[in-house]
Amino acid sequence: MRKRQSDLLSYLKVKNMRTDTENDGNESHCREKPAETNVKSVEQPVIEENPSCSSKEKTDNLAFPDCWTEKQLSMFTKQYEWLDIKESKFGCKDCSKVQHLGVSAGKHVHVSKEWSAYLVTLNGSNKTTRQASIRKKIREHDVSKFHAKIQDLLKESANDSISSLVHKLNNKNIEATVKVFNTIYSLVKRNRPLSDIEGAIELQEKNGVDVGNCLHTRYSATRIAEHIANEIKMKIFKNIIAENAKICIIIDEASTVSKKSTLVIYLQCAIQSAPAPVMVFVDLKELVSTTAENIFNTLLSTLNDYGFDIEYLKANLISFCSDGANTMLGRKSGEAAKLLAKFPKIIIWHCLNHRLQLSLDDSISEIKQVNHFKIFLDKIYSIYHQSNKNQTELQAIAKELELEIIKIGRVLGPRWAACSLRAATAVWCAYPALYVHFSHSSAYSGLAKRLANINFLQDLALMIDILEEFSLLSTAL
Repeated sequence: MRKRQSDLLSYLKVKNMRTDTENDGNESHCREKPAETNVKSVEQPVIEENPSCSSKEKTDNLAFPDCWTEKQLSMFTKQYEWLDIKESKFGCKDCSKVQHLGVSAGKHVHVSKEWSAYLVTLNGSNKTTRQASIRKKIREHDVSKFHAKIQDLLKESANDSISSLVHKLNNKNIEATVKVFNTIYSLVKRNRPLSDIEGAIELQEKNGVDVGNCLHTRYSATRIAEHIANEIKMKIFKNIIAENAKICIIIDEASTVSKKSTLVIYLQCAIQSAPAPVMVFVDLKELVSTTAENIFNTLLSTLNDYGFDIEYLKANLISFCSDGANTMLGRKSGEAAKLLAKFPKIIIWHCLNHRLQLSLDDSISEIKQVNHFKIFLDKIYSIYHQSNKNQTELQAIAKELELEIIKIGRVLGPRWAACSLRAATAVWCAYPALYVHFSHSSAYSGLAKRLANINFLQDLALMIDILEEFSLLSTAL
């Protein structure tokens, strides 16, 4: 009985304990939200302990490498002020401030990514090897070109403001450009091809001259030469306008190699700095059409572009000169007639050189003997002008005879008398070689007989004497 009573009492106690536990659970369930608040308030300090851990990690990261002592670290940072350590890795304070060298960078000079991003590590298995490795890396970086460039840039930026630094860089670029301009001007003055600019620039760079890193091609040299010529012309024209000098316009129509019609414009004026009238080239303009109206408009627009407006021309244009073509000197609708209508006081002048050439052409057409002589010389010209083989054979014969062959041109052709003189002189100098060449070929046996005639030599000598006088007169005019 006692045993059963004890079991019953123990059962009732357990049941009461379960009931109390359930009541406590219900009460805690009813107060669930306040309990969560208390839990959060209890856990908050634990979260705030993280900064203390990060600060510890930060301290560990800033610690110097295990291969160095604190004394060694102090010694190296004093010797190399740019040296810095982050997370046990080495870097450069100066290189981390400059990401790119810009225009000051030379060939194969770039900022080191390892030193600027603190990525330099130790190499080696033992302490001695790692110390030697980092000493070598520090020394190589200290004497490197890009590190020296960066230190120079930082010194300049510290001493000068940004505006003065930009001004200094601009002046440096301008000085280099001036040197390139002077080089191109020298080539043009000596009649050298602009393709020589690359060699001239290379020579100056080897001599230590700073000529920049642009405008070194022949295409840039062509544009620079055109710019220099235009500036020189504008300076001359401004001086003429400032002195209010009287001017004379000289024009001529010509055709290019590509068969395009162009207008050549010259200007003659009298200025105080020159004892005699000065001839100045104005421009070479392509013509859409060769009518007098188009030539007139092109002439006035070109003069206006260079500062000679209508008012200046009315006050200072005194004469107009050209050849005797109908487009130029036609009485009703020629260029001269249009200029007279615009500027009534000007003098129209037919070019004397053109008149001289016209008189020479008229004389040749009237004298039959001279005409036959001209036809014979034209035959010689065509033989060597149209055949490279004949020209090569003539050069070989001249070499055997120790003669210097001058290029044979047209005699008494459409060019000036001076050109005819050069062509006649070329035939006279090449006479022995011409005779040998013609006599060796059966196709030219008739020409060889003509050359052997004494009358041909007399006519050729007489023609050279006459053309010399015409050439002197043409040059004087």
